[in-house]
Amino acid sequence: MRVLVLGATSGIGLACAKALSKEHDVIGAGRDTDKVSLEGVSFIRCDVNDRSDVKRLYTEVSCPDVIIFSQGCAYYGLHENISSDQCEEMVLTDLLSPIEITNHYLPFMKQRKSGHLIYISSVTADSVNPHGACYGACKAGIRSFAKSLFEEVRKTDVKVTLISPDLTDTDLYRNADFSVDKDLVLKSEDVTEAVLFAVNKPSNVDIFDVVVRPMRNAIRK
Repeated sequence: MRVLVLGATSGIGLACAKALSKEHDVIGAGRDTDKVSLEGVSFIRCDVNDRSDVKRLYTEVSCPDVIIFSQGCAYYGLHENISSDQCEEMVLTDLLSPIEITNHYLPFMKQRKSGHLIYISSVTADSVNPHGACYGACKAGIRSFAKSLFEEVRKTDVKVTLISPDLTDTDLYRNADFSVDKDLVLKSEDVTEAVLFAVNKPSNVDIFDVVVRPMRNAIRK
């Protein structure tokens, strides 16, 4: 099976690429490919917000069997303190790029009657998000998109999976106005287990909506 992992150079994406490479042909796409190396993973530099990079991705990677959308960007704080450029970066990374890349590969999946689209969302998609209003809106958008897409494509044998982690120990919070207790939050590998669970189901079973939460968590302002 051929798997394309977007956002594969750090965090959840890197953990997914590492785990899946044990049994599958994995292509990892991300911005910092010069900083990472994994046996069994072919890395392609791709900034999903750069249209020339994305077009090159389409040229170099024909339609894979599985696409994992794990690219992510977040800025936190009172909304009036978030710049327009930061809002645009979140919308492009977290919402628009998964939608557009899906738009490119989906016709090929439907034509061959197989494929699996996995979107890493967030528990913020279903909650009120003070100090993260724009990020939460983007994740709510990708959740709505995935739910609608599932109904559109389920009769074509293309799978859609939405995985929504809670606080996870990744670089996503490097721009946060709070800190987390790393002993209490999820690890990237915890989320990867949910991805593997969905990927390894038989062709007639789709694991659609998975929420992954730690038993406890702690945020410090």
